[in-house]
Amino acid sequence: MNVIISTETASGYTAPWLEVIPWAALVTAFVALAVAISRHIAAARNRRRDVYSEAYRTVLEWVEMVYRVRRRVPASEPAIIEHGHEIQERIAYYEGWLASESVSLRNSYRIFLQEVKGQTAGLIAEAWQEPPRSADQMTQEQDEHPDVERASSDFLRDVRAHLSLWPPRRWRLWTRRHSVPAQAKKAEPRKDPDEGSRREA
Repeated sequence: MNVIISTETASGYTAPWLEVIPWAALVTAFVALAVAISRHIAAARNRRRDVYSEAYRTVLEWVEMVYRVRRRVPASEPAIIEHGHEIQERIAYYEGWLASESVSLRNSYRIFLQEVKGQTAGLIAEAWQEPPRSADQMTQEQDEHPDVERASSDFLRDVRAHLSLWPPRRWRLWTRRHSVPAQAKKAEPRKDPDEGSRREA
């Protein structure tokens, strides 16, 4: 729809560029641009969410390592050791990726990692000291289990804040994590998690 606007002055002059304004075309173009920008933002957030999800899952593989070592058989020990090295490599990759996105989120990831290691490193080392278990002793009543629920929740809260389009949430993440030292809030691990694997290797 074209809108005709009369710009005729007392002298009879009409500005030619204002005679016909294609409002419908302008509105359509604006809406198309807004939709394209919205889709681009959504796609970028989804890509970041996928990366953060994989980074989160990789740290939690340290929890699974406790049970892998406890339930190992002699033939599986080299594969378990290699898997531990692969976890470390992927963690280093994701840490670098997160640093390129946000120093605050990288710091949050480091704290998450250190707290998970603080819960699992000693248990992994102790499991390496034990002999392999038989099929009917895979799980024992006295087994300790790592508690990473709080660390997990804290990191996921920071991820949601980073992905939020609401500036105050992102600002709170910055103030909470930007200058936080990259160390765990818990005590240091009781033992080197690779101690047992080096002994077995």
